[in-house]
Amino acid sequence: MRGIALSLAAVMSLGVAVAGGRATAADRAAHGRPVATPKVPAAAVPAGRVWYGGRLAPIIVVASPAERAATRQAGSCPPVRS
Repeated sequence: MRGIALSLAAVMSLGVAVAGGRATAADRAAHGRPVATPKVPAAAVPAGRVWYGGRLAPIIVVASPAERAATRQAGSCPPVRS
């Protein structure tokens, strides 16, 4: 009984491996087909302004020491509620 189960498992494992190999080969063959490139008309006017790189204006951050920041008034900032 043990021998039959072992041989059946071996045959089924081999069958799954063959089926997986065929599926992989079919998938790879499908990706190898040439595809027609669609022709896209050129846009007459850009859709919006896009930043393509370059230099931006620097951002300056001013920080105060913790003791001084605790005594300073917040100005126009709303109070922090915890």
